[in-house]
Amino acid sequence: MIALAAGLGGSVPDEVRSGWNGGVASGPIETIFTVLVEERINGDVRQHQVLAGAYDSLNLEAAATAHLYLAAADSNDPSLWQQVAERAWEDGRWTVARQALETTLRLRPDDATAHYRLAVILAPFDRRRAYEHLSHVAADPILGERALSLQAAIAETDLTDPVQQATRLGVALAAQGHWLQAEQAFSTAVTLAPEHGISWAYLGLARAQQGKDGARAFGRALALAPGDPLILLLHGLAWRAQGAYAESLQALAAAQASAPDDPAFAAELGTAYRLLGDLSSAEYWLARAAQLGGGQPRFLNNLAFFYAEEAYNLNINGLVVLQEAVARQPENADLQAAYGWALYQAGQVDRGMAVLRETLEQQPDCPRALYYQGLIDYREGRGNQAVETLAGLLRHPDPQGWDDLARRALLNMGYQPP
Repeated sequence: MIALAAGLGGSVPDEVRSGWNGGVASGPIETIFTVLVEERINGDVRQHQVLAGAYDSLNLEAAATAHLYLAAADSNDPSLWQQVAERAWEDGRWTVARQALETTLRLRPDDATAHYRLAVILAPFDRRRAYEHLSHVAADPILGERALSLQAAIAETDLTDPVQQATRLGVALAAQGHWLQAEQAFSTAVTLAPEHGISWAYLGLARAQQGKDGARAFGRALALAPGDPLILLLHGLAWRAQGAYAESLQALAAAQASAPDDPAFAAELGTAYRLLGDLSSAEYWLARAAQLGGGQPRFLNNLAFFYAEEAYNLNINGLVVLQEAVARQPENADLQAAYGWALYQAGQVDRGMAVLRETLEQQPDCPRALYYQGLIDYREGRGNQAVETLAGLLRHPDPQGWDDLARRALLNMGYQPP
Protein backbone atom coordinates (compact mmCIF):
# COMPACT_ATOMS: atom_id res chain seq x y z
CA MET A 1 0.00 0.00 0.00
CA ILE A 2 2.91 2.34 0.55
CA ALA A 3 3.85 1.67 -3.08
CA LEU A 4 0.31 2.57 -4.13
CA ALA A 5 0.49 5.78 -2.11
CA ALA A 6 3.68 6.69 -3.92
CA GLY A 7 2.03 6.07 -7.30
CA LEU A 8 -0.43 8.92 -7.66
CA GLY A 9 0.53 11.32 -4.92
CA GLY A 10 4.30 10.85 -4.85
CA SER A 11 6.33 9.47 -1.94
CA VAL A 12 4.55 9.13 1.37
CA PRO A 13 5.28 12.28 3.44
CA ASP A 14 6.93 11.88 6.82
CA GLU A 15 3.91 13.59 8.38
CA VAL A 16 1.75 10.67 7.20
CA ARG A 17 4.22 8.09 8.49
CA SER A 18 4.12 9.81 11.88
CA GLY A 19 0.40 9.05 11.94
CA TRP A 20 1.17 5.36 11.59
CA ASN A 21 3.94 5.28 14.16
CA GLY A 22 3.67 8.05 16.75
CA GLY A 23 0.20 9.46 16.24
CA VAL A 24 -1.79 6.81 18.09
CA ALA A 25 -2.09 5.42 21.59
CA SER A 26 -0.44 2.15 22.52
CA GLY A 27 -2.47 -1.04 22.79
CA PRO A 28 -5.27 -2.22 20.48
CA ILE A 29 -5.16 0.84 18.22
CA GLU A 30 -1.45 0.41 17.63
CA THR A 31 -2.14 -3.23 16.76
CA ILE A 32 -4.71 -2.16 14.16
CA PHE A 33 -2.12 0.10 12.58
CA THR A 34 0.42 -2.69 12.47
CA VAL A 35 -2.04 -4.96 10.68
CA LEU A 36 -3.40 -2.39 8.24
CA VAL A 37 -0.26 -0.46 7.42
CA GLU A 38 2.88 -2.36 8.30
CA GLU A 39 1.58 -5.73 7.06
CA ARG A 40 -0.26 -4.08 4.15
CA ILE A 41 -2.90 -6.78 3.90
CA ASN A 42 -5.88 -4.54 3.10
CA GLY A 43 -6.02 -1.74 0.57
CA ASP A 44 -9.77 -1.19 0.64
CA VAL A 45 -10.59 2.51 0.20
CA ARG A 46 -13.80 2.37 2.19
CA GLN A 47 -12.10 0.70 5.15
CA HIS A 48 -9.49 3.45 5.30
CA GLN A 49 -12.27 6.06 5.21
CA VAL A 50 -14.12 4.37 8.06
CA LEU A 51 -10.94 4.08 10.12
CA ALA A 52 -10.15 7.74 9.45
CA GLY A 53 -13.53 8.68 10.90
CA ALA A 54 -13.00 6.42 13.90
CA TYR A 55 -9.58 7.84 14.72
CA ASP A 56 -10.93 11.34 14.19
CA SER A 57 -13.60 10.71 16.83
CA LEU A 58 -10.82 9.70 19.22
CA ASN A 59 -9.01 12.99 18.50
CA LEU A 60 -6.14 11.05 16.91
CA GLU A 61 -5.67 13.55 14.10
CA ALA A 62 -2.41 12.11 12.78
CA ALA A 63 -3.94 8.66 12.47
CA ALA A 64 -7.04 10.02 10.78
CA THR A 65 -4.92 11.94 8.27
CA ALA A 66 -2.83 8.86 7.53
CA HIS A 67 -5.89 6.75 6.68
CA LEU A 68 -7.45 9.48 4.58
CA TYR A 69 -4.16 9.66 2.69
CA LEU A 70 -4.12 5.92 2.10
CA ALA A 71 -7.74 5.94 0.98
CA ALA A 72 -6.96 8.62 -1.58
CA ALA A 73 -3.74 6.95 -2.71
CA ASP A 74 -5.71 3.94 -3.88
CA SER A 75 -8.09 6.12 -5.88
CA ASN A 76 -8.31 8.64 -8.71
CA ASP A 77 -11.24 10.32 -6.96
CA PRO A 78 -10.42 14.04 -6.49
CA SER A 79 -12.96 14.32 -3.66
CA LEU A 80 -10.83 11.93 -1.58
CA TRP A 81 -7.73 14.02 -2.19
CA GLN A 82 -9.77 17.09 -1.25
CA GLN A 83 -10.55 15.41 2.09
CA VAL A 84 -6.86 14.77 2.69
CA ALA A 85 -5.99 18.37 1.78
CA GLU A 86 -8.74 19.74 4.02
CA ARG A 87 -7.64 17.69 7.01
CA ALA A 88 -3.95 18.40 6.51
CA TRP A 89 -4.66 22.12 6.03
CA GLU A 90 -6.69 22.29 9.25
CA ASP A 91 -4.04 20.33 11.20
CA GLY A 92 -1.12 22.33 9.82
CA ARG A 93 0.49 19.31 8.13
CA TRP A 94 1.84 21.35 5.26
CA THR A 95 3.86 18.68 3.45
CA VAL A 96 0.79 16.45 3.25
CA ALA A 97 -1.41 19.41 2.34
CA ARG A 98 0.88 20.50 -0.49
CA GLN A 99 1.04 17.02 -1.98
CA ALA A 100 -2.71 16.50 -1.65
CA LEU A 101 -3.48 19.88 -3.20
CA GLU A 102 -1.14 19.27 -6.13
CA THR A 103 -2.78 15.89 -6.74
CA THR A 104 -6.26 17.42 -6.46
CA LEU A 105 -5.33 19.94 -9.15
CA ARG A 106 -4.00 17.23 -11.45
CA LEU A 107 -7.39 15.54 -11.19
CA ARG A 108 -9.52 18.70 -11.01
CA PRO A 109 -7.59 21.63 -12.54
CA ASP A 110 -10.29 24.25 -11.87
CA ASP A 111 -10.57 23.78 -8.11
CA ALA A 112 -10.31 27.38 -6.81
CA THR A 113 -9.85 26.41 -3.17
CA ALA A 114 -6.98 24.07 -4.03
CA HIS A 115 -5.29 26.75 -6.13
CA TYR A 116 -5.63 29.33 -3.35
CA ARG A 117 -4.37 27.09 -0.56
CA LEU A 118 -1.45 25.81 -2.60
CA ALA A 119 -0.53 29.42 -3.40
CA VAL A 120 -0.51 30.28 0.31
CA ILE A 121 1.80 27.35 1.06
CA LEU A 122 4.13 28.19 -1.83
CA ALA A 123 4.21 31.98 -1.39
CA PRO A 124 7.13 32.23 1.07
CA PHE A 125 9.33 30.00 -1.13
CA ASP A 126 8.14 30.19 -4.74
CA ARG A 127 6.39 33.48 -5.48
CA ARG A 128 6.16 32.86 -9.22
CA ARG A 129 4.22 29.62 -8.85
CA ALA A 130 2.10 31.13 -6.07
CA TYR A 131 1.18 34.03 -8.35
CA GLU A 132 0.21 31.61 -11.13
CA HIS A 133 -2.07 29.62 -8.84
CA LEU A 134 -3.72 32.81 -7.58
CA SER A 135 -4.50 33.75 -11.20
CA HIS A 136 -6.90 30.79 -11.29
CA VAL A 137 -8.79 32.17 -8.28
CA ALA A 138 -9.23 35.85 -9.20
CA ALA A 139 -12.76 35.37 -10.54
CA ASP A 140 -13.95 33.16 -7.68
CA PRO A 141 -16.84 34.87 -5.79
CA ILE A 142 -15.59 33.69 -2.39
CA LEU A 143 -11.79 33.65 -2.63
CA GLY A 144 -11.24 36.10 -5.48
CA GLU A 145 -10.72 39.19 -3.33
CA ARG A 146 -8.20 37.39 -1.12
CA ALA A 147 -6.35 36.06 -4.14
CA LEU A 148 -6.09 39.50 -5.72
CA SER A 149 -4.77 40.94 -2.44
CA LEU A 150 -2.02 38.32 -2.26
CA GLN A 151 -1.21 38.78 -5.94
CA ALA A 152 -0.82 42.51 -5.39
CA ALA A 153 1.55 41.89 -2.48
CA ILE A 154 3.67 39.58 -4.63
CA ALA A 155 3.61 41.85 -7.68
CA GLU A 156 4.33 45.18 -5.98
CA THR A 157 7.41 44.06 -4.09
CA ASP A 158 10.73 45.52 -5.18
CA LEU A 159 12.84 42.64 -6.45
CA THR A 160 16.00 44.63 -5.64
CA ASP A 161 15.10 44.62 -1.94
CA PRO A 162 14.42 41.03 -0.86
CA VAL A 163 14.01 42.05 2.80
CA GLN A 164 11.21 44.45 2.00
CA GLN A 165 9.75 41.86 -0.37
CA ALA A 166 9.64 39.14 2.27
CA THR A 167 8.23 41.48 4.92
CA ARG A 168 5.45 42.78 2.65
CA LEU A 169 4.50 39.26 1.69
CA GLY A 170 4.42 38.25 5.34
CA VAL A 171 2.13 41.17 6.16
CA ALA A 172 -0.24 40.19 3.33
CA LEU A 173 -0.35 36.58 4.51
CA ALA A 174 -0.89 37.65 8.11
CA ALA A 175 -3.77 39.92 7.08
CA GLN A 176 -5.58 36.82 5.82
CA GLY A 177 -4.81 34.78 8.93
CA HIS A 178 -2.10 32.57 7.41
CA TRP A 179 0.26 33.00 10.32
CA LEU A 180 2.58 30.04 9.72
CA GLN A 181 3.29 31.12 6.15
CA ALA A 182 3.69 34.71 7.39
CA GLU A 183 6.21 33.46 9.96
CA GLN A 184 8.17 31.77 7.17
CA ALA A 185 8.24 35.00 5.17
CA PHE A 186 9.35 37.06 8.19
CA SER A 187 12.00 34.45 9.02
CA THR A 188 13.41 34.96 5.53
CA ALA A 189 13.50 38.72 6.14
CA VAL A 190 15.42 38.50 9.42
CA THR A 191 17.83 35.97 7.94
CA LEU A 192 18.62 38.37 5.11
CA ALA A 193 18.83 41.43 7.38
CA PRO A 194 19.21 40.57 11.09
CA GLU A 195 19.52 44.28 11.89
CA HIS A 196 15.96 44.99 10.64
CA GLY A 197 13.94 45.50 13.84
CA ILE A 198 10.52 45.72 12.19
CA SER A 199 10.91 42.28 10.60
CA TRP A 200 11.87 40.83 13.99
CA ALA A 201 8.73 42.35 15.51
CA TYR A 202 6.52 40.92 12.78
CA LEU A 203 8.18 37.54 13.31
CA GLY A 204 7.40 37.75 17.04
CA LEU A 205 3.76 38.58 16.34
CA ALA A 206 3.40 35.72 13.84
CA ARG A 207 4.79 33.28 16.40
CA ALA A 208 2.55 34.61 19.18
CA GLN A 209 -0.52 34.25 16.99
CA GLN A 210 0.24 30.53 16.69
CA GLY A 211 0.78 30.05 20.41
CA LYS A 212 4.56 29.95 19.98
CA ASP A 213 7.15 31.93 21.92
CA GLY A 214 7.80 35.28 20.28
CA ALA A 215 9.78 36.78 23.18
CA ARG A 216 13.20 36.30 21.58
CA ALA A 217 12.10 38.00 18.37
CA PHE A 218 10.66 40.96 20.26
CA GLY A 219 13.78 41.13 22.40
CA ARG A 220 15.84 41.59 19.23
CA ALA A 221 13.37 44.10 17.79
CA LEU A 222 13.27 46.28 20.90
CA ALA A 223 17.05 46.14 21.29
CA LEU A 224 17.47 47.34 17.70
CA ALA A 225 14.82 50.10 17.89
CA PRO A 226 13.55 50.54 21.45
CA GLY A 227 11.22 53.49 20.77
CA ASP A 228 9.86 52.52 17.37
CA PRO A 229 6.04 53.01 17.46
CA LEU A 230 5.29 50.13 15.08
CA ILE A 231 7.42 47.69 17.08
CA LEU A 232 5.63 48.78 20.26
CA LEU A 233 2.27 48.31 18.52
CA LEU A 234 3.15 44.83 17.27
CA HIS A 235 4.38 43.91 20.75
CA GLY A 236 1.04 44.98 22.18
CA LEU A 237 -0.81 42.87 19.62
CA ALA A 238 1.38 39.88 20.48
CA TRP A 239 0.58 40.25 24.19
CA ARG A 240 -3.11 40.39 23.22
CA ALA A 241 -2.81 37.19 21.19
CA GLN A 242 -1.48 35.48 24.31
CA GLY A 243 -4.34 36.78 26.46
CA ALA A 244 -2.03 39.08 28.44
CA TYR A 245 -4.35 42.08 28.24
CA ALA A 246 -2.68 44.23 30.92
CA GLU A 247 0.73 43.90 29.25
CA SER A 248 -0.93 44.56 25.89
CA LEU A 249 -2.48 47.79 27.19
CA GLN A 250 0.87 48.98 28.51
CA ALA A 251 2.63 48.37 25.18
CA LEU A 252 -0.19 49.89 23.12
CA ALA A 253 -0.36 52.99 25.33
CA ALA A 254 3.37 53.50 24.75
CA ALA A 255 2.87 52.98 21.01
CA GLN A 256 0.02 55.52 20.85
CA ALA A 257 2.04 58.07 22.81
CA SER A 258 4.81 57.69 20.22
CA ALA A 259 2.37 58.19 17.32
CA PRO A 260 -0.39 60.41 18.73
CA ASP A 261 -1.88 61.39 15.36
CA ASP A 262 -2.17 57.90 13.89
CA PRO A 263 -5.78 56.62 14.03
CA ALA A 264 -4.72 52.96 13.88
CA PHE A 265 -2.76 53.33 17.12
CA ALA A 266 -5.70 55.02 18.87
CA ALA A 267 -8.06 52.28 17.64
CA GLU A 268 -5.86 49.49 18.99
CA LEU A 269 -5.57 51.29 22.32
CA GLY A 270 -9.38 51.52 22.42
CA THR A 271 -9.65 47.80 21.79
CA ALA A 272 -7.14 47.15 24.59
CA TYR A 273 -9.32 49.05 27.06
CA ARG A 274 -12.40 47.22 25.77
CA LEU A 275 -10.82 43.82 26.38
CA LEU A 276 -10.13 44.85 29.98
CA GLY A 277 -13.74 45.94 30.45
CA ASP A 278 -13.01 49.67 30.67
CA LEU A 279 -15.73 50.70 28.23
CA SER A 280 -15.53 54.41 29.00
CA SER A 281 -11.85 54.55 27.99
CA ALA A 282 -12.55 52.26 25.04
CA GLU A 283 -15.25 54.63 23.79
CA TYR A 284 -12.91 57.62 24.13
CA TRP A 285 -10.06 56.08 22.13
CA LEU A 286 -12.26 54.49 19.46
CA ALA A 287 -13.99 57.85 18.98
CA ARG A 288 -10.58 59.52 18.86
CA ALA A 289 -9.51 57.08 16.15
CA ALA A 290 -12.65 57.86 14.12
CA GLN A 291 -11.90 61.58 14.47
CA LEU A 292 -8.24 61.18 13.48
CA GLY A 293 -9.26 58.92 10.61
CA GLY A 294 -11.11 61.78 8.94
CA GLY A 295 -14.06 59.69 7.85
CA GLN A 296 -12.18 56.51 6.93
CA PRO A 297 -14.81 53.75 7.13
CA ARG A 298 -12.76 51.25 9.13
CA PHE A 299 -12.35 53.58 12.11
CA LEU A 300 -15.95 54.80 12.08
CA ASN A 301 -17.13 51.19 11.74
CA ASN A 302 -14.94 50.11 14.65
CA LEU A 303 -16.71 52.62 16.86
CA ALA A 304 -20.15 51.69 15.51
CA PHE A 305 -19.64 47.96 16.11
CA PHE A 306 -18.35 48.72 19.60
CA TYR A 307 -21.62 50.44 20.51
CA ALA A 308 -23.76 47.62 19.06
CA GLU A 309 -21.77 44.76 20.50
CA GLU A 310 -21.37 46.25 23.98
CA ALA A 311 -24.83 47.93 24.10
CA TYR A 312 -22.94 50.89 25.57
CA ASN A 313 -24.26 54.48 25.62
CA LEU A 314 -26.71 53.60 22.84
CA ASN A 315 -29.20 56.35 23.62
CA ILE A 316 -26.46 58.96 24.12
CA ASN A 317 -23.90 58.44 21.36
CA GLY A 318 -24.27 54.91 20.01
CA LEU A 319 -27.35 55.14 17.81
CA VAL A 320 -26.19 58.46 16.36
CA VAL A 321 -22.83 56.96 15.34
CA LEU A 322 -24.50 53.86 13.90
CA GLN A 323 -26.94 55.99 11.88
CA GLU A 324 -24.04 58.00 10.49
CA ALA A 325 -22.09 54.86 9.56
CA VAL A 326 -25.12 53.31 7.84
CA ALA A 327 -25.86 56.54 5.95
CA ARG A 328 -22.29 56.64 4.64
CA GLN A 329 -22.25 52.94 3.68
CA PRO A 330 -25.84 51.92 2.85
CA GLU A 331 -24.71 48.70 1.16
CA ASN A 332 -22.80 47.43 4.23
CA ALA A 333 -24.92 44.58 5.60
CA ASP A 334 -22.82 44.25 8.75
CA LEU A 335 -23.51 47.87 9.69
CA GLN A 336 -27.21 47.47 8.91
CA ALA A 337 -27.35 44.38 11.14
CA ALA A 338 -25.47 46.15 13.94
CA TYR A 339 -27.87 49.09 13.73
CA GLY A 340 -30.90 46.79 13.95
CA TRP A 341 -29.43 44.94 16.93
CA ALA A 342 -28.59 48.24 18.66
CA LEU A 343 -32.13 49.54 18.16
CA TYR A 344 -33.53 46.32 19.64
CA GLN A 345 -31.24 46.57 22.68
CA ALA A 346 -32.11 50.26 23.13
CA GLY A 347 -35.78 49.35 23.52
CA GLN A 348 -36.89 50.11 19.96
CA VAL A 349 -37.85 46.47 19.49
CA ASP A 350 -40.14 46.62 16.47
CA ARG A 351 -37.93 49.02 14.56
CA GLY A 352 -34.83 46.97 15.34
CA MET A 353 -36.42 43.73 14.16
CA ALA A 354 -37.62 45.46 10.98
CA VAL A 355 -34.10 46.71 10.16
CA LEU A 356 -32.65 43.26 10.76
CA ARG A 357 -35.36 41.60 8.67
CA GLU A 358 -34.66 44.00 5.80
CA THR A 359 -30.92 43.27 6.09
CA LEU A 360 -31.49 39.52 5.77
CA GLU A 361 -33.82 40.02 2.81
CA GLN A 362 -31.03 41.88 1.02
CA GLN A 363 -28.18 39.61 2.15
CA PRO A 364 -29.53 36.33 3.61
CA ASP A 365 -26.08 34.85 4.28
CA CYS A 366 -24.68 37.73 6.38
CA PRO A 367 -23.23 35.96 9.49
CA ARG A 368 -23.58 38.97 11.76
CA ALA A 369 -27.24 39.45 10.82
CA LEU A 370 -28.00 35.75 11.27
CA TYR A 371 -26.32 35.74 14.68
CA TYR A 372 -28.31 38.75 15.89
CA GLN A 373 -31.51 37.26 14.45
CA GLY A 374 -30.89 34.07 16.41
CA LEU A 375 -30.43 36.03 19.64
CA ILE A 376 -33.61 38.01 19.03
CA ASP A 377 -35.59 34.86 18.21
CA TYR A 378 -34.48 33.34 21.50
CA ARG A 379 -35.37 36.47 23.50
CA GLU A 380 -38.76 36.61 21.78
CA GLY A 381 -39.55 33.03 22.76
CA ARG A 382 -38.89 31.42 19.37
CA GLY A 383 -36.42 28.87 20.71
CA ASN A 384 -36.59 26.35 17.88
CA GLN A 385 -36.11 29.05 15.28
CA ALA A 386 -33.17 30.48 17.23
CA VAL A 387 -31.47 27.09 17.41
CA GLU A 388 -32.00 26.50 13.68
CA THR A 389 -30.56 29.90 12.76
CA LEU A 390 -27.54 29.69 15.05
CA ALA A 391 -26.81 26.04 14.22
CA GLY A 392 -26.71 27.05 10.55
CA LEU A 393 -23.73 29.31 11.29
CA LEU A 394 -21.76 26.31 12.57
CA ARG A 395 -21.80 24.73 9.11
CA HIS A 396 -19.71 27.55 7.68
CA PRO A 397 -16.52 28.38 9.62
CA ASP A 398 -16.11 32.15 9.59
CA PRO A 399 -12.81 34.06 9.81
CA GLN A 400 -14.54 36.71 11.95
CA GLY A 401 -15.57 34.06 14.49
CA TRP A 402 -19.36 34.20 14.14
CA ASP A 403 -19.50 30.40 14.21
CA ASP A 404 -17.75 30.40 17.60
CA LEU A 405 -20.14 33.04 18.94
CA ALA A 406 -23.09 30.99 17.68
CA ARG A 407 -21.74 27.88 19.40
CA ARG A 408 -21.42 29.74 22.70
CA ALA A 409 -24.92 31.18 22.35
CA LEU A 410 -26.35 27.71 21.75
CA LEU A 411 -24.60 26.38 24.84
CA ASN A 412 -26.02 29.25 26.88
CA MET A 413 -29.46 28.30 25.61
CA GLY A 414 -28.94 24.78 26.90
CA TYR A 415 -28.48 23.29 23.45
CA GLN A 416 -25.51 21.04 22.75
CA PRO A 417 -24.12 21.94 19.30
CA PRO A 418 -23.16 19.04 17.01
